[in-house]
Amino acid sequence: MNTPNPSDNLNNSTTEQTLWSGSPSWLLHLGNVIFWAILGIVLPTIIIYLWTKGIENPKLDTFFWVVLLASIIIPFSIIFLRIFDTRFINYTLTSERLIIKKGMLTRTTDEIELYRVKDIRLVEPFLQRLVGLSVIEITSSDRSNPNLSLSGIRKGDELRNNLRNQVERLRTNKNVREVDFE
Repeated sequence: MNTPNPSDNLNNSTTEQTLWSGSPSWLLHLGNVIFWAILGIVLPTIIIYLWTKGIENPKLDTFFWVVLLASIIIPFSIIFLRIFDTRFINYTLTSERLIIKKGMLTRTTDEIELYRVKDIRLVEPFLQRLVGLSVIEITSSDRSNPNLSLSGIRKGDELRNNLRNQVERLRTNKNVREVDFE
């Protein structure tokens, strides 16, 4: 049996290269954005109509303005937070690992060694496919992240093929075989 040489690991770690880096598209939330934008326009209109209905000189007191502003600010804040949150997700594919960084305030970094990847699945939901997005689902033997999903990916098929090629290359280089026990 060959014993790994620690200097080999050092040499391999310095040659790790970034092959792809990206984040989900904000279009992933297009349905929610449209819903909340319509609500942010329609709700204030309904409030103004109901408040002033049948009154020649309506009294627009403080409560009216608070309700009106809240009906505008809340939906558009939800849109902003959805899109803003998407900007704080970053996927990086290197020659050795897949790294996922998430979070606005608390940052979480997950890594999966590529030789641990068991299966890669490309899912193209109808609405996402219309805007050129897809989801890559990864099943691995990693204990902390056995199932991982990369959502809102442009050119998902290219990334899936690149990921598959790297997995096969690493398995060959490390002489690793995937075995399932049932």
